[in-house]
Amino acid sequence: RIFERFTRGDVSRARQRSGVQSTGLGLAIVAAVVEAHGGTVEMRSVPGDTCFIVRVPLAPAR
Repeated sequence: RIFERFTRGDVSRARQRSGVQSTGLGLAIVAAVVEAHGGTVEMRSVPGDTCFIVRVPLAPAR
C-alpha cells in the first residue's frame, strides 16, 4: 500500500510540530516514473531502518 496514491502512515510528532502536511503522493509518483522506464521500486523496513531500492534498466548501447 505504501506506493498507492494518498496512502500515509501515522502522523509523527515531528510533522505535527513542523506543520508539514503530506498528500501521500510522493512514493506513488516515484513508482509510476520508475515503472514507466521499465524498472522496479521496493521497500524493505525494520524498526529504525528503512531502505528503498530502485532498479532501472540501462539504456541500450548505441
